Amino acid sequence: MDEARESGENTFEVVADGRAVVVTTTCDVDMSTADGVRTQWERAAVAAVRAGAALLVVDLRAVAFLSSVGISALMLLSASCSLRGVELLLCLDEGQAVRRALDLTGVLGTSLPAVSSIEEALRHPAPSPRGDQQL
Repeated sequence: MDEARESGENTFEVVADGRAVVVTTTCDVDMSTADGVRTQWERAAVAAVRAGAALLVVDLRAVAFLSSVGISALMLLSASCSLRGVELLLCLDEGQAVRRALDLTGVLGTSLPAVSSIEEALRHPAPSPRGDQQL
């Protein structure tokens, strides 16, 4: 099942035969954009559940700036995904300012695991299934 949607500066796509949903964010995430971006991320999480996907990948490689509001939105998304039985992975470039910001706050790799490419994310082992998925 492949599906693509456009919303402002974000694209939302179901890939890999329903195994993963990939949402690509291309705008800075700050006070002026956070609500719209957060909505797209949550829609992607719901789409993952509906598609039976075990993985939500948020591709942030094109994002130059992620404010504290954006970091909070990612933490909320992580909790939301966990409740839905979907694993969240971030896609970040090495040396990227967003990666450094997440690392400095102590959430990168612990609360918010990251990979360097979509291909690497799709090779990521599937999480163990959970029977208590919710929308």
